Amino acid sequence: MAHEPTGGWDGRELLDPDFDALGDADDYGPWVDAAPFRAHVRHLMELTGVPWRTLAVLADVPPQSVDHLLRGRAGRPVPRLHPLIAERLFHLTHTAVVDAGRRRVHAARTRVLLGCLVDRGWLISEIARRTQLPVSGLSALAIGEDTVCSQLVAATVKAAAQALWDTRQPVRRVPAEQTVLQGHRADRAPALAAA
Repeated sequence: MAHEPTGGWDGRELLDPDFDALGDADDYGPWVDAAPFRAHVRHLMELTGVPWRTLAVLADVPPQSVDHLLRGRAGRPVPRLHPLIAERLFHLTHTAVVDAGRRRVHAARTRVLLGCLVDRGWLISEIARRTQLPVSGLSALAIGEDTVCSQLVAATVKAAAQALWDTRQPVRRVPAEQTVLQGHRADRAPALAAA
């Protein structure tokens, strides 16, 4: 059975976008029409095959903002968008997504997020299935064998962690992969600080 991390740190803060709270929209200008940005995100999804949650991570915007943009609220399309979110989505182009697939980044945060998901009962094989990333690659990241990954892989894992964090995996026998991963993750927070 999965256990909860101890010591008061559970990694949840790694799920948030890297920028501070959006604050007062007046600091960024008036709210903008959401329709062009909705079309832009849908077009990027179609062109790249990258899911909206991963695009939200790459744009460094809250996933719920992109969810509301695409699916609406209470059955109604969102008419306006915060100007900072609009700006960040505007700068997320097809080229930026392709470049994220080539750009190498340090994998400490990705390793920590994978470890936290395993601690919460998620199997690497199930994370791989949901993200369409190879099991072998995720396993190598999770145990620290690979210390770098593409920015796109890091964003995909973060997006998966955002989606799965509070969702419980069905109870299963503790698989060998979970035992192996637990043996390789004694000090998650110090490794992250070194990143």
